[in-house]
Amino acid sequence: MIAKLLDLMFGLTEKKLLFFIFAATLFWGELYAQIPYVAFNGSLSLSNDFYSASGIEARRPGNQSRGMLNANFTLFDQISLPFQFTFSTNQSSFQQPFNQFGVNPRIFKWLTLHGGYFSAKMSDLTFGDLRVYGGGIDLTPGNFRLKFLYGRTKDVLNGDSVRNIPATYRQKAFAAQLGYGKEGESYININVSRVWDDTASLITNTTISKPAENMALSDQFGIRFSKALSMTGELGVSLYSSNLHAEKADDIAGRIPSFLFTPRISTQIDGAGILAFNITPSEYWSLALSGKWIGPGFVSLGYAQMPNDLMEYTANPSLRLLDNRLNITGSVGIRQNNLRNNKLNTSKGFTGMTSIDYQLNSFFGVNCLYNQNQIKSDNKSELTKISNVFNMLTLSPRFMFPGLGGSNSIIFTFSYQDSQDDNSYLQQTQTIDTTDIDPIEAIIQHSRNQTRSYMAAHTLSLPSSLTASTSLFYTCTSIPNGSIQIANINENVGHQFLENRLGLTLGLGYSTTHYVTTNGQFIVSFNASYSLLKLGSINFSLSNSKYRGGAQTPSYSELQGNLQYTINI
Repeated sequence: MIAKLLDLMFGLTEKKLLFFIFAATLFWGELYAQIPYVAFNGSLSLSNDFYSASGIEARRPGNQSRGMLNANFTLFDQISLPFQFTFSTNQSSFQQPFNQFGVNPRIFKWLTLHGGYFSAKMSDLTFGDLRVYGGGIDLTPGNFRLKFLYGRTKDVLNGDSVRNIPATYRQKAFAAQLGYGKEGESYININVSRVWDDTASLITNTTISKPAENMALSDQFGIRFSKALSMTGELGVSLYSSNLHAEKADDIAGRIPSFLFTPRISTQIDGAGILAFNITPSEYWSLALSGKWIGPGFVSLGYAQMPNDLMEYTANPSLRLLDNRLNITGSVGIRQNNLRNNKLNTSKGFTGMTSIDYQLNSFFGVNCLYNQNQIKSDNKSELTKISNVFNMLTLSPRFMFPGLGGSNSIIFTFSYQDSQDDNSYLQQTQTIDTTDIDPIEAIIQHSRNQTRSYMAAHTLSLPSSLTASTSLFYTCTSIPNGSIQIANINENVGHQFLENRLGLTLGLGYSTTHYVTTNGQFIVSFNASYSLLKLGSINFSLSNSKYRGGAQTPSYSELQGNLQYTINI
């Protein structure tokens, strides 16, 4: 959209626009470097990707240009004006434009303004991971905090009834936070967010999803009892209307200002709470305990996706011994839904992890990791009953030693994964014939899968800046009617020239996949980087892959490359 507008006004094409950004950045850097009380710094990245394929339909655009500019002006050592601009020839109008521009000036170290595209998190229960197109303000004088934002979080999507893609409304949002105290110590925050669909942004038809509205409020707090003990938490309440076309609830609508929320017969209200304790009595061990309860009707549109109807407890211990040469960390958690017994079945989950890392000396170290995840339901129907168990064990010894004229590092890794679905209905399908189906489909259709992986990697670094790395990888996935085997070997050689300003790397790799038939793929890659000192750096990469298919898959080849220029000012 920006490129088209500039093209109409000034005759600027997309490639000319990228050149304009580059020239303007250099000009700003040189100009403001000469002005007293004004400092400028930033980075600019321009890149072009190219791609071609033979034997298959192209999976990427043949040519694509991108530009990213991050710039910051500092006035009188007090006012900071950061800018961000992202541009791509592959524009998209899905949800929000790909081309984005934002400015976030910081003034006097306690005032930050937001304009254009920006992100701002209020709390875990109100507003968090949405990118906003609008404006905002952060005030942090002393121990006081005041945050506010208003803008658009989604753009209009017209939809497609032929492909059954529903249209979506333009979505707007505002959020605010008022707080006092030092975050990380003792503090209190009051948060509020309101997110709603603009019903006037689309004409009603059957392909439009129902417009929704949400207001979430929370009290967020932290208490530092001592150096060894602290507590944080948040209590929230949510009002959510799943259909703004539903009738108003006149009996309670007058009690809430309409600019905050309008209760309707489609409105639901529910609460949520989070509580965590951090225990650090010494530098050698610590323990974090947390609990989370989110009601089944708690909805916050300030997050792209927030799970609800859950009760969750977690514990994270850590232990450091032998002068930090032995580190042990762990995590245990349980989760349950159906908090109000209004569903036909209840699901329970368990997750546990233990990691042990031991560095015996400068020559030898080892890491061991074990992870287990379980999810089960008490549904009496065997067809829909859930009973999944996943186990993973990884063992990684490592060695570092001098030799071959340089320094060497060798890492071995063994990994075992076991996943099982105890649903008796699925277990009966193990007798099906999978010789004529895709390997991935074969894995999905079976109730138990076991995977063993082996990896070895060696890296040699010479004083001449020559480096060589070799890696071998093999994995085998066992299923009731056979196994899927993947093997890979890679070699990369790199060297620095011209006082380390020029770096060249050549890579060769070959991989095979065997299931009924054997498929192979050979990859050659090349990378060159050159430093222009104060004028930035240039990086060029090129890779060519040739795939030799089996009886059911065609052979093909792909060529892809990237040319990138980066400068820090």
